[in-house]
Amino acid sequence: MSYTARVLGITVHSWTDELGQGDHLLNKGGYRIGNFPTLQDALAEAVEQFGEYEVNEDGFIQVSVIEDADAYPDPKGDYIADYDIIIERVERVGAEELEAA
Repeated sequence: MSYTARVLGITVHSWTDELGQGDHLLNKGGYRIGNFPTLQDALAEAVEQFGEYEVNEDGFIQVSVIEDADAYPDPKGDYIADYDIIIERVERVGAEELEAA
């Protein structure tokens, strides 16, 4: 068994230190972060890439990152990007299941 971490989508808003989150600008598609041998490794990679995260009641990992115009983390950036991340458990299908299909 292994675990796949994926960003499902990214929502971007304007950002200022004075006003916080501003107008909605765009939604971006997701991408695969990677495959990992354990759930702990998948979560460690999420922390490595995004820092602190929250888990909502539906099991989505949510992260907000202040970014620059090139989508790089920048505490003085003009954008806030909200990432929705999931971790999927990947298991091998056994012979019984294959034969029953």
